[in-house]
Amino acid sequence: MRFSTTSAAIGLAMAAAIALGTAPAAANHPVLLEGNNAGDGLSLTSVPPGTAGDYDGDGLVGTAEDTDNATDRVFGTLTAALLAANGGANANGHVIIVTSGRFNEAITIPNTAGGQAAINGVTIVEAAPGVQANIDAVLAGDAGNATRQAGNGIVINTVDTDRVVILRNLVIRNYQIGLQVMGNARVICEDCRFDSNVVANVSVSGNASLTLVGCSVSAGGMRFNPTKANPNPGDGVVFSGNAKGAISDCAISGNTAAGVRNTSASVVKVTDSTLFDNVPNVVGKVIQLP
Repeated sequence: MRFSTTSAAIGLAMAAAIALGTAPAAANHPVLLEGNNAGDGLSLTSVPPGTAGDYDGDGLVGTAEDTDNATDRVFGTLTAALLAANGGANANGHVIIVTSGRFNEAITIPNTAGGQAAINGVTIVEAAPGVQANIDAVLAGDAGNATRQAGNGIVINTVDTDRVVILRNLVIRNYQIGLQVMGNARVICEDCRFDSNVVANVSVSGNASLTLVGCSVSAGGMRFNPTKANPNPGDGVVFSGNAKGAISDCAISGNTAAGVRNTSASVVKVTDSTLFDNVPNVVGKVIQLP
């Protein structure tokens, strides 16, 4: 997998975040997101400083990090980092995950339930080089597992045509649909890994468009927690409506249904990618190029 962010960029982002101080919530600014890797069991909020994903050394992780400071631009959950409170990105800026951890969340962009009416600009969510960022419906012992498993991982849905969301170096697993792109959304997904999502690992519908680069898309329809799920159908990447897509340098394999399924009015282009061991590898209007 390739990474597009450098360690130097992380340092610059931290300095910029601090320097911004009380910038307007809609401003295009970077925020930092800590992972929560506190061990098996429920996510923690208080840990020995500098441990368990605590990037800034204040001993707070998870939801406690979201509200501890109005200007430090450091968060503990992806949901809060994407909203406006306490200097969040407000769906317009760069969310950089700076320590490894798990995010047992269901993400919507824009988050209308959180009072966010629209995507306010270019929105980037990425894990820094060497960071393992797991957006996972399942967390051992957590009471919300069943609810998350019955829903979708990341849903991006906007009426605007001049907004782009970039996802980079993320792991998304154990939902009904791992990534759902809807409406007029334009999404670029780089170096991400999808697996174990029951309906489809990735779904693109409406007038949305998806560029998928350097990704692994596998084991759609296969989930074994707490019991084996019934594939429904278990596609790798599926396009419908008037959705458009380009897939490059990806490995799409081991899905219980189609590797790439396209029932949309557009042709999907697949370039320099491996499609193997899907059932079948391709359905519909898909052009495969070397």
